[in-house]
Amino acid sequence: MVLNTVARWNRSIVNRLDAREWLHSSSSSNTERDEPLTVGVLVNPRVPAWHERAIENVRALDGVRVNYAVVNAEQSSMLSDGADAINRDGLFSLDDLKLFYRVVSEDGLKAALYADQKLGWDVFGETRQRELLRSKPIDDVDCLADVDREDCVPESDGAWKTLPDETVETLGQRCDVVLRFGFGLIKGDVLTAPEHGVLSVHGSDIRKSRGMGPQIAFLHDNEHVTVTLQQLSEEIDAGSIVEMTSTDVPTHATYDDVSGEILRLSSAVYADGVRNLRDGNSPWDPETVGTYYSLELQRKSPRFVGTLLLKNNYRRLRKSVA
Repeated sequence: MVLNTVARWNRSIVNRLDAREWLHSSSSSNTERDEPLTVGVLVNPRVPAWHERAIENVRALDGVRVNYAVVNAEQSSMLSDGADAINRDGLFSLDDLKLFYRVVSEDGLKAALYADQKLGWDVFGETRQRELLRSKPIDDVDCLADVDREDCVPESDGAWKTLPDETVETLGQRCDVVLRFGFGLIKGDVLTAPEHGVLSVHGSDIRKSRGMGPQIAFLHDNEHVTVTLQQLSEEIDAGSIVEMTSTDVPTHATYDDVSGEILRLSSAVYADGVRNLRDGNSPWDPETVGTYYSLELQRKSPRFVGTLLLKNNYRRLRKSVA
């Protein structure tokens, strides 16, 4: 799809969607709270910069208190090694090659996409995505230093995770709303235990596409990118909408351009959504949801992966000689 409108590269003002206007007009009242809105977070042991920024933005809101954190205590060497690869500067190392072969064995063709990201960072000097994905141990995250926390090991059912009953009970008692940054796909009573449920960001307008976010926006040549903050349900990317926001992307954007903008928007939208809840604005259900693009395409479809790689590297070369 060809861009109908040329977006300026230096345009950084975020455009509010019509959905935001609808959300505010549909609110029954802007409730004045006597007590702060209490917020819990679900996080991994390594916290990416965009997660940290999102939590900082929520903490900066008046009438809101981040008071509890649940840390995923599952042992995942793949997750840890992947975080190390993102943090590690320089050209491909022996550790990178070892990780590549592990990803090939577990995730198939997705390894080629990871290698392409590393190529962009270390050869083409792409920084937008990487700087927001760099992570640190949770003990070094200042915005969570004074927050009560517990470690928990979720029960796994395929790709889905269920939190222990005692953890769910604690979140329901201590938190008005929970923000999901870690644990992957979650289901069970935790989704309804807090008054406002569990919120999570998706890197697209869920009314148009679900599943993969940045990859689809890049391949479709969208003239702008959108993120959706949703109230999670047990259907993938089909929850009630708490907030949406979008911004333009440059003409002939690379994947780093697109994914970097989506991460930037994602770090801001949590605070916008929590503000909506604090002010008494109700989430709303979309009339329809978009096509579901399975993550399996990254693992098993040579056509999908090949198209993404060819297009991205053509854009990189075009940008480098411009």
